[in-house]
Amino acid sequence: MSSLPAILRSIGSWADAVKEGGVLKHRSLYTPENWRVHRSSSRHLRHVLTSLSSRVILSLVPPVSIFTSFAAVLSLYNSAVIYRWIPEFFPLMHASSLPYQLTAPALALLLVFRTEASYGRFVEGKKAWMSVVATVSEMAGLLMSTMATVRGGVVEGGQ
Repeated sequence: MSSLPAILRSIGSWADAVKEGGVLKHRSLYTPENWRVHRSSSRHLRHVLTSLSSRVILSLVPPVSIFTSFAAVLSLYNSAVIYRWIPEFFPLMHASSLPYQLTAPALALLLVFRTEASYGRFVEGKKAWMSVVATVSEMAGLLMSTMATVRGGVVEGGQ
């Protein structure tokens, strides 16, 4: 039988291999057909059904399985103490909610700041794109006005 650390290492190695394999995939640009599939109303069901192949979810498998296993063992222990399946001198395990109450505001602020930073990058990108569009539009206008006045090397307009 394998030891617990070896099993935990193998789970982490498996998740890392799946994540790295996904990075190596060739990502092509969207075609109109790909875009129709992407924005279809059935995309939500497709995303739920394929969520287990997500690199993000697979990277969460090791820590979530470790904490879930620990919580299950602790719950079984407390059940054994309550139902007197083990001797009475074993104490009932309790956890204070104070650490969660103290860290929740900090976590909320971190999430807000991260969202604001993402939105700031989006707005900055939008401004840059609008600048490109305005410049191209201005260049097209200049080119069209130049082409209207000069045609084939001869200046039009009555001269």
